[in-house]
Amino acid sequence: MLKIGELATLSGLNASKIRYFEKQGLLTVGQRQANGYRVYPDDTLDLLNIIIQAQEVGFSLNELKGLLPNFRDKGESHHGALIEALEAKLKSLSQVQSKIEENKASINAILSTLKADSLGDDCIENARQLLNSMPRHVLI
Repeated sequence: MLKIGELATLSGLNASKIRYFEKQGLLTVGQRQANGYRVYPDDTLDLLNIIIQAQEVGFSLNELKGLLPNFRDKGESHHGALIEALEAKLKSLSQVQSKIEENKASINAILSTLKADSLGDDCIENARQLLNSMPRHVLI
C-alpha cells in the first residue's frame, strides 16, 4: 500500500492531480487510515503511469474512463476494446496530421506570394486577394 505522497513522488504528479483522477473515476478511491492518510494499492502507480502515457498520446480522460477499469481485470475480455481504442486514436492522429500538412502547404504558398511581392502596396486589397486564393479549410 502506498500513501498519496509516495504515489505523487513516484509518479511525478502532485497529490491534487491524483485526487482529481479519483474524482473523475479513473482511480479507486484511496482508503483512509486511522491517521487520515489515504493509501492506495501498489498497482495504482502502474495505473497512473498508464494514464500519463495515454494523455501524452492524445487520449482524453473521458476516453480513458471506459478503458482503465479494464486494466485491473487482467482478463482477455477487454483486449479487443483496447485495440479498437488505440486504432481509433491512431486514425484520429493521422487525420490531424494530414490537416496540419494541408495547412502548412497553404501557409507556404501564401508566404511565397508575399515574398515574391507580386501583390500591390494596398494592404487591404492584398489581404482580400490572399484570403480569396486560400482554400477554405485553412480559415479557422
